[in-house]
Amino acid sequence: MANNMIRFEGADEFEGLLSKAFKQAPDIANKVVKNTTEKGMAKAKRLAPRDTWFLHDSIYTDYKPLSGYVHSPASYSGYQEFGTRFMSAQPFMRPMMQWLQPQFERDMKDAMEGTLR
Repeated sequence: MANNMIRFEGADEFEGLLSKAFKQAPDIANKVVKNTTEKGMAKAKRLAPRDTWFLHDSIYTDYKPLSGYVHSPASYSGYQEFGTRFMSAQPFMRPMMQWLQPQFERDMKDAMEGTLR
């Protein structure tokens, strides 16, 4: 009679690796989010118009679990970003996000793969 059992070798090691990765992933992901958010703030400040430096100086970051935000609370930020019928747009937040997105995706992918080593 043939033996119809499947035998897994290394299953205990694999389970341990997944358990370790599951525990490390949130902390590592938060570090990637924070690092990327800080890079985003620096880029937005470089791109922001500097007529009075108020817009530049008002840009800041905020964090929640697994989330990072770059804020521009100046009352005229939207007008700078999108323009008006009287002035052309001088975008600084959207170009920052376009620049940051591929970098964030790559860093997060590398970090998550690193938890599985």
